[in-house]
Amino acid sequence: LALHTLHTKSKIIHWDLKADNVLFDSNGYPKLIDFSVSFGKICKPERRFQKSGTVKSMAPEILQNKGAAYYSDYYSLGCLMHLMLTGWSPEYDN
Repeated sequence: LALHTLHTKSKIIHWDLKADNVLFDSNGYPKLIDFSVSFGKICKPERRFQKSGTVKSMAPEILQNKGAAYYSDYYSLGCLMHLMLTGWSPEYDN
């Protein structure tokens, strides 16, 4: 829901979604932090082709210099969910 809100209401792509950038409040709700490499309506569009962030959870289109889009965050979310469910980053899994 946090990503959906970022994408639809704020028009921001987080671009560095990983376990280190998710905190939980006292009620157990996740909070996204570290927007240092994020971009959106306040940033220049050409920035979406920069390779910034954590490589092990970076979407393939970013690594291939095809640019980032909202779905790039969902790839990173999948990597984060894999880590949460298995205890391993996808890069170490068969």
